[in-house]
Amino acid sequence: MTLTCGSGDWHRRQREAGIVHRLLGLTGYAANPRNIGLSDLPDLADAIFDLHNDSQQAAAAHRWAEDAQRCRMA
Repeated sequence: MTLTCGSGDWHRRQREAGIVHRLLGLTGYAANPRNIGLSDLPDLADAIFDLHNDSQQAAAAHRWAEDAQRCRMA
């Protein structure tokens, strides 16, 4: 599926990406024990920390793939 800049699908994807970005930012905030005390909910703290780490690894892999593609195009 090709998204045209300015199309309805493009705008929807941009909104969705913004929401995901904010949610991952909140997850990162919650993963830091200095910000939110979850000592009484260790399973939740572990799940938040795992989600944060997974999102960081996925973002790094995505950036690496984009960089590799740019190098091939150059």
